[in-house]
Order: sequence, then C-alpha cells, then structure tokens
Amino acid sequence: MNYISARLLSTNPNTMMQELLFEGVTREYKAHFCISYFPEDYRYADMKPILHPKELEYYTTLRFERRAQSYLAGRYVAKKAASLLFKEDNMASICIDQGIFYQPIVIYPASSNTQVSITHGGGLAAALAFSERFPLAIDIEKILIKKEFFMSQFTDPEITLIQSLSFANDTAFTVLWTVKEALSKTLKTGLMAPLSIYEVNHMEVKDGVLYSSFANFMQYSAASLIFDTYVCSIVYPKRMPLVVGTLNETLVRFMAISKIPPNKIGGGFFQ
Repeated sequence: MNYISARLLSTNPNTMMQELLFEGVTREYKAHFCISYFPEDYRYADMKPILHPKELEYYTTLRFERRAQSYLAGRYVAKKAASLLFKEDNMASICIDQGIFYQPIVIYPASSNTQVSITHGGGLAAALAFSERFPLAIDIEKILIKKEFFMSQFTDPEITLIQSLSFANDTAFTVLWTVKEALSKTLKTGLMAPLSIYEVNHMEVKDGVLYSSFANFMQYSAASLIFDTYVCSIVYPKRMPLVVGTLNETLVRFMAISKIPPNKIGGGFFQ
C-alpha cells in the first residue's frame, strides 16, 4: 500500500499532515488529516492572514480571547487538511464557513462537495478533509477524571460495557465521550440531542485499537487511539474501516518532533 509521507511543517504552530486510507472489499476512500500543537505562548493573531475575507469578518466579532484562539486554531488545521486535498497553497482562498448548526462548511471555487471535521482542546487542534460521499468525523479529548459526570451522561448498558474493559475507567469514559461526539458531528446534530441516541453497544480492543459500534446507527463504526493523556476517535462508515496504522505512525512522529512538554501528550495503544 502506498501512502504519502506525513509532513511536519517548519513554521509554527507545529503541524503534521497525512493522507488516511479507508479500505473496503471492492473500493477505498481517502481523507486528509492535519494536527497542530499550539504552545501556551503562541501568538494566534499571527494566523489572521490565512483567513478568507468572510472568515475575517466573523473573527472581528469575537469578543472573548479563548473563543478567538479556538476559531483560529480550528480554521488553521481545517484549511491545512483541505489545502492538501485541493493542492492549494493559498489558504486564504479556502473559506470554512458555518452552517445553521455551526457545522463547518467548505467554500472553495474548484470543489463543491468537500467537507471538514474539526476538533480542538488542550493545546491541540486537528481536522479531517474528505468528500461528502464518505462521511467522517474526528474528536480528540484530554482524558478526563469526571466519573460522576460521565455516569450521569451514559446509559446503564454503556456503563456495564465500560466496566468490562481491561483499562482505567477514566480512559474508557473519555473514549466513549469522544466516540459519541464524533458520531454527532457525522450526523450534523452536535450534542444537541439526548446522548442516549448515540448509544454505544459494543467495544472491542484489536491490535491496540479500540473499536466501537452503535445501537441506533449500525452503519457507522469508530476507531480510537490513546496518546498518553489524550484520546483520538474517528467515526467512519462501517464497511470501509480505517487503516489505523498510518494515523498512529503520524501521531507518534508528531509527538517526537513537536516541542510538546513532557506528559502533555504521549503515544501508545490500548492493552
């Protein structure tokens, strides 16, 4: 199998991009992945030149610094992923607009059917760019120690399922949260519907990856990787599974090359 090489960009923020493969029995689909690390002292305002005029107009209305930073970080990784797909060097020519439910909408003259999924938090931001023919979503979260909160959000069968796994409950709860959030992005509902609708009915560790399936959306599956204090989950059409090794190798290289403080992010597999 031939993959393009993951590339660490020389400019800040530390960024890596990779083509991901989803492989079925008779066909395959590709998506483009981007992840960036933003240190605490990063000058987010330096990224304003990448904004499309429509994005810049919206950016100037943001009054809270954290919201402005997350907006810039999200647009940066989304545009990087899309630029790899479009082979477009001028990121300002790509507009990541917002839909009625605040879902990202890609506006680019040469493409009318490209979508992106964005996630950010804990100094990291990541995105997937893909064809609307092949719906995907990504979520990355720091492993949270909020057992009481999670117990109130998940169904009894999900809690029983988590307790049957061989790793820490905090990790399992965070995986379940990221899987549900990624599915909600795929469905373009966000977490505005009862979480029980996104109920996970099966979780299985295989070759160091945790795979999940859904009670009400049987056409989708999720693959989750743990990276020290973070979990990354991608939801995809069930019959076209992700070739996970490429994503894991990219994240491991990203950690090793990026200037990330110890214990901020690490790499590893579920056991």
